[in-house]
Amino acid sequence: MFQGEGEKSVEKSLSCMVSDGLLVRVCKGEYLNPMASSKSSRIPEDIALALRPGSYSCASLESMFSEYGVFISQIPMIRHTVRMTRAGGTYETPYALIGFTYTHTQRNPATGIDCSVKGEEGRPMRIARKQTAVRDWLRVGRT
Repeated sequence: MFQGEGEKSVEKSLSCMVSDGLLVRVCKGEYLNPMASSKSSRIPEDIALALRPGSYSCASLESMFSEYGVFISQIPMIRHTVRMTRAGGTYETPYALIGFTYTHTQRNPATGIDCSVKGEEGRPMRIARKQTAVRDWLRVGRT
């Protein structure tokens, strides 16, 4: 799409596309096409995977409590929590505040995150079982 254009030219083109509503800037270096017919209903999970490619992570903590119907004070559409074995951090996007929570483990990183064996069909990210989300909650010291 931007073959032969310099970095500044690409940035200017992307900025114009955002201004014209052709793209939505999700965060630095990540854009979403709001007109895409393939757009997922799990956009915060797609964004989380794009922000931390190749890391072992799963939806857990408050996000899964909300899905499992466990009473919490968080509004799930505003914050999406992801547990991972790499550094944590928080990213504000137009779709959700995505919080990465670091979990130390002695296990091999590939098996250290105890999530469901597979995500639900059509779901981009693995999910924690209810018991795992509770254990994660206690492990990270949330109250």
